[in-house]
Amino acid sequence: MHAGPQVTVRDDDDWQRLSSIIDDPLFKDPATATRPGRLARRAELDARLGQWIAGQDAETVAQTLQGAGVPAARMLRVPEQPEYPYYIERGLFRVDHDDLLPDPLVIERRPAIWNTIPDADNRPAPLVGQDTFDVVREWLGLEDAEIDRLAAEGVLETVSDKIRSLIADGSYKEGAQ
Repeated sequence: MHAGPQVTVRDDDDWQRLSSIIDDPLFKDPATATRPGRLARRAELDARLGQWIAGQDAETVAQTLQGAGVPAARMLRVPEQPEYPYYIERGLFRVDHDDLLPDPLVIERRPAIWNTIPDADNRPAPLVGQDTFDVVREWLGLEDAEIDRLAAEGVLETVSDKIRSLIADGSYKEGAQ
């Protein structure tokens, strides 16, 4: 079950469009045609609008109101957003995979779409200590025996033996798709 749409009445013109759709005498009352009149009866208007919405499918209500020029949208819960047609059409979410996680991750692609700015790198972040051996070998020129000794003494931070073996045998691949 979805929550009802959120409806926004910005001005008297929006109210006219909304009141033309809702068959309720309160919405047709000339006293509610202006903002002060609506504010005076806001609780009652909100209750009746809620009753009208509750009797219908939220997506249908939102589309009906939008079609008449009234700002309205169905409330989406976070898990619903990646599968909502509006977001799919705009490519706002992507699915990333990490071999160390059991399920794919649905991630917001980016907060704004730009033709000149590419998507962020979608590789998983390196594990703590994952690159320690490569860094000290390449940057400091240390030999494997010295690196192993420093790691065994706790001087270098490394990943666990289990993770290290996954990395070494290729079971853990950065950026796996």
